[in-house]
Amino acid sequence: MKNLLIIIVSSVVIFGFGYLLDRDSVPEFDENAKLISHSFEMEIPNFKFEDLNKKEYSISDFKGKVVMLNFWATWCGPCLEEFPELVNVLKTYKKDVVLVAISNDTNKKDIKKFLHKFKKEIESVKANIIIGYDPNKDISSSLFNILKLPETFILNRSGKIIKKAVGAGQWRDGNLLGFFTTII
Repeated sequence: MKNLLIIIVSSVVIFGFGYLLDRDSVPEFDENAKLISHSFEMEIPNFKFEDLNKKEYSISDFKGKVVMLNFWATWCGPCLEEFPELVNVLKTYKKDVVLVAISNDTNKKDIKKFLHKFKKEIESVKANIIIGYDPNKDISSSLFNILKLPETFILNRSGKIIKKAVGAGQWRDGNLLGFFTTII
């Protein structure tokens, strides 16, 4: 029993420390949706993913555009709240911003059903939305160490990470929308 307790406590400490390190590795938006300095740039691993129709993409395909790389799932309540906000950013900056939304769902039917709910909202920007499929979490867990959903990385036109938002962002907020103006 004592050994089990030591293992549990050690695990919590190790994972907690890992979370703190990961949390501070990329600048984030604070809880009040205000920006923290955006002078940070971090290389992104060049990875490939498939959309729902099995079309293959590479994240480097989007160089030249600002990318919102969003990790989400249909069963995630905050993801459901955030999706219309992300679409609003696309409507505001449709010539310059692309949403690459990588789903952790295991069933494509759930994703298609989710997208159907937002059919009207996404109609005018559907060319700027790429829905990736990561059922084994090869990208979200292995490459990006995603600990909770949603999580969004903002990539500049050079394909470098310059921001990270953990949790549902208030993307319609003037500060966040204004941030895109500074990088476009």
